[in-house]
Amino acid sequence: MHFYVYLEQSFRGDEENKALIHDFRREMNGIARGVVEFVRRYQQAPVSADNCAAFLKEYEAVGKLLVMRIEREEGNLYPLYQA
Repeated sequence: MHFYVYLEQSFRGDEENKALIHDFRREMNGIARGVVEFVRRYQQAPVSADNCAAFLKEYEAVGKLLVMRIEREEGNLYPLYQA
């Protein structure tokens, strides 16, 4: 989160890029909450034969979400601070 705050401050006066960074930051907060919830759920009820299918489905969904997020950051956000 510190990274996003730093970037937002770096783009003072550039409202378009500042808004883009803010959106990435807000989205990442939501993703982080979802991942923490996923981890807690399976810490409280470890994977077993009864919940294995649900675990695998959620695990795959979390992985896809993170891959999509990384690809968007690499394509949209990284170029902003490399310049």
